[in-house]
Amino acid sequence: ADAFNAGIAAARGEWVWCLNGGDCVDARVIPERLFGMLTESRADVVIAGTTYEGESDPRPHPAETLRWPPLRSWIPHPSTLVRQRLFIQNGLFDERYTIAMDYEWWLRAIPTGAGVEVTNLPLAVFAPGGMSQRAENFPIVRREQRAAWRKHRVALGLSWTDLATRSLKASLAAFVEQRRKFHRVQ
Repeated sequence: ADAFNAGIAAARGEWVWCLNGGDCVDARVIPERLFGMLTESRADVVIAGTTYEGESDPRPHPAETLRWPPLRSWIPHPSTLVRQRLFIQNGLFDERYTIAMDYEWWLRAIPTGAGVEVTNLPLAVFAPGGMSQRAENFPIVRREQRAAWRKHRVALGLSWTDLATRSLKASLAAFVEQRRKFHRVQ
């Protein structure tokens, strides 16, 4: 977390991209296309595809219905670009989390209304074997993820309820409009 925070503090561009040591930019990335996508994006967070070292294609993201709220840590920070202003609004990575600092940050930042765009465009190649991948660290990862979830569960619950309410209202409005059209036809 401290290395990510130092990089974010030094960043001067609009977008921040945190790569781990060993991770690299996917060779299929065309810089002009990436810059064009980011220029046109209205999102605050762009989650792209992560290819694991030795594999040919990015790993698939979970189905949209399983993404929000992020009950499990699925957002691959090596393939995620974040607008700098989101770090200004929500703070940097919490250094008390030694491994799951990115998951805690997502739980803190996403419910604030951050716009998220998800694409399978290959962006980074992930080098396995890091801290979160080592079996001896699994208990730490689980403990930190549970702590992050407990810390943000109220905000996540409110965010989830708000999303469900807006979805229900939109469905009801569409149903009422269809009934009006049906009655006008008769």
